[in-house]
Amino acid sequence: MRTAILYTRVSTDEQADRGYSLLDQKDRLEKYCELKGIEVLVHFTDDYSAKNFNRPGFVDLLQYMKANKKHIDGLLFVNWSRFSRNTNDSYAMIDKLNRVGIVPQAIDQPLDMEVPENKLMLAFYLASPEVDNHRRSLNVIKGMRRAQKMGRYLGIAPFGYHNRKDEKERPILVPDENAALLVQKVFAEVAKGIGTRESIREKYFYKGLVLQKSQFYRMLHNPVYIGKVIVKAYKDESEEWAEGIHTPILNESLFWKVQELIKGIQQTNNRPKVNKLRDALPLRGFLICPKCGRHLTGSSSKGNGGRYTYYHCQKKLGCSERQKAEQVNEAFQDVLNELCIKPEVKELYNLVLKDSLSESRKSGKKKAKELQQKIDKLSGRLERLQDMLADGEIDSGEFNLIKSRYQKELLKMKAEKREMLGVDSSFEKELDFGLNLLESLPDLYETANTENKQKIVGSIFKGTFIYENEAYRTIELNEVVKLISLKTNGLEIRKPELQGTLLEDSGLVVRRGIEPLLPG
Repeated sequence: MRTAILYTRVSTDEQADRGYSLLDQKDRLEKYCELKGIEVLVHFTDDYSAKNFNRPGFVDLLQYMKANKKHIDGLLFVNWSRFSRNTNDSYAMIDKLNRVGIVPQAIDQPLDMEVPENKLMLAFYLASPEVDNHRRSLNVIKGMRRAQKMGRYLGIAPFGYHNRKDEKERPILVPDENAALLVQKVFAEVAKGIGTRESIREKYFYKGLVLQKSQFYRMLHNPVYIGKVIVKAYKDESEEWAEGIHTPILNESLFWKVQELIKGIQQTNNRPKVNKLRDALPLRGFLICPKCGRHLTGSSSKGNGGRYTYYHCQKKLGCSERQKAEQVNEAFQDVLNELCIKPEVKELYNLVLKDSLSESRKSGKKKAKELQQKIDKLSGRLERLQDMLADGEIDSGEFNLIKSRYQKELLKMKAEKREMLGVDSSFEKELDFGLNLLESLPDLYETANTENKQKIVGSIFKGTFIYENEAYRTIELNEVVKLISLKTNGLEIRKPELQGTLLEDSGLVVRRGIEPLLPG
């Protein structure tokens, strides 16, 4: 070998943990060339991982080699781990170099490739770094999973938190008070079930919750907000939620209420999509075949001088169920008529609910006042705790432990206080709107276009239903509509003092055509 390119490489972790040095490698290579009488053509270097050859310095080396291959005899590096840590890539690169007459050589692990047995040693030298990489990777994964199971959140802090270090320089999440308040407001609004998630995201986007749609939806599912850390499934270990060491910013009941609501929306969205809406088939997508249990589709056909529309099953799947759309739609309109509430009943519900709201506000203000006293008391304790640390009465470990507990309690009490005072002022308007909607529901449905008819059906009824023998069955109402649609005969003559017995004395309204019959 008369001429050679020198190559040195180190990654940050190797330089810190193993004492590798680019300068030391270069010095050793130059002394080797001086001793062997080899002319050094150029030196390339990388501060980069050797998982592959896509490294800036090595890319430049290949370009130089392509332009000057006739003048290069060899490529020198200290050992094979500097060359590569990937066995397959190493063999491919060695073959590429050999084809243009360049011999790669490690000065600490020299091999004469004219001797066949040395190929075994080459295999060992090339495999050792890859094995070492794999072992280190497994150790990192094991360490991360152990930390997560102990409740430590790893990675970039989700919205509402900051990444910080504890007294031992280990990662920990710390709530961002303003962002945490936004998260609480968003979850509370989503839990109401009013408006779409996208409209809520847009509303709070301009208030500081700067998240894209996918980020926002992930936030709504993230258990980190209730103090949990996700430990993902790995090999034969299933996914688990560990108890986090960070402070939660949501109460669990609110979080799970949002999960149930989202689950319900997804189930609704999973209904078969209607490719083309037709005014004559507003119930397509909601009706189930009474014979085979599949969703009914719909179409029209000519017969007896006219065109007739049917809800029907799919003959190609072996089911011939067919029902006249006009008859099915009229029967459903009758179902809606049964849900219509009388004006006097609407007024009664209005009075009862608004009275209940007023009492809730009074109770909320009283509890909020009591919570504020507790907050003030705990804040005072936190200030005294800081003085104790400054005076050397406690060490930083004790301080952080107690401070974390106090902050967790403070955050919880502040959230409870906000909840006590957070009765939405628009509730009364929404209540009036909802009751007026139920009062005029049949007319509203009859005059709506097909798309809005399907929205009405989806918001009032849970799941799908079956029409058979000129009657509907398996109908399940939305819980709110179910309560308001209680049996109301005679309520218009009741005295105000008996209004509180409304729920106890009422049964569900069910017309004769709905099966199975419910107690009434």
